[in-house]
Amino acid sequence: MFLCSKVRAVCTVIFFLVLTTGCSSINNALNSAVVASLDLKEPTAEYKSFNIRSVTAKKIALDVILEANNPNNVGLKNLFVDLDVSIEGKRLLKSVNSEIALNASGKSDIRLPIEIVYEELFNSAGAIAGNILRNDSSIPVQLKYRLHGKPTMKDHPISLIPLSVDQESEKTISIPLPEDKVGVIKDLLGKHLNL
Repeated sequence: MFLCSKVRAVCTVIFFLVLTTGCSSINNALNSAVVASLDLKEPTAEYKSFNIRSVTAKKIALDVILEANNPNNVGLKNLFVDLDVSIEGKRLLKSVNSEIALNASGKSDIRLPIEIVYEELFNSAGAIAGNILRNDSSIPVQLKYRLHGKPTMKDHPISLIPLSVDQESEKTISIPLPEDKVGVIKDLLGKHLNL
């Protein structure tokens, strides 16, 4: 009787192991079939515009807006955007791994907030001083952005997908200098250059 209950316990454990392993294998096979049927394509991002949030005598706050396109019929998450802002090859700021999620089958705006402090601008790019002293109305700023990650499906029970994203682009934009602040900026510049 004791041997019979041990055999029954071992058989029960083996039965549950086979059952759970089998379910996992079936689940993996179904997941692979669903993912293969999706015909996933890499999403893209392009520069769209920038929006000035505020301007003071010391800094300008703005949003760099990228437009991401997800051609897939499923939403994607676990994607990241890096942004590098520079003037004449000298980095002003860098934003790394801003996490984003993209809706299915369409375009989404990605807003990346940045602040450019004029004094840092002058410290990092002396040639820009010439632009201001010549009364130029804007400053050319280079943006380098990168969309990257190993996305997973958003709001879907199957998360792992065989897709890797790594796209880099760049764009030069002209940041306007506010007319009413140019005098103050020139004063800051004069102090910086000891004029």
